Amino acid sequence: MGGYDNININLKYPSRILIVGIPCTSFFSIVTVVSDLFPNETTTWETTTGFIAFSLLGVYIIIDFMRSNFNVTSSSIKYRNLFYKTVELNRNDIKKQIIQE
Repeated sequence: MGGYDNININLKYPSRILIVGIPCTSFFSIVTVVSDLFPNETTTWETTTGFIAFSLLGVYIIIDFMRSNFNVTSSSIKYRNLFYKTVELNRNDIKKQIIQE
């Protein structure tokens, strides 16, 4: 690979992901509390559950931002996900996939 033999780069998600997760969690948490404190004819357990689900999606985004990690080396790409499971793609596997397409 020439000059690419000694690559070792750690990558993380951009901070924009966190900027999406925090307002999402905050907004839907506040909407859940407000809709339960001031109920009207549309307040049901389904709407409350939906707001909680969207709030938990924001929590998922925040935790994934903090835990996920990408490691690019000259021989492989490693990805560690939210649950610390590591997936590794070797350079030869990537070349085979490119050639097949």
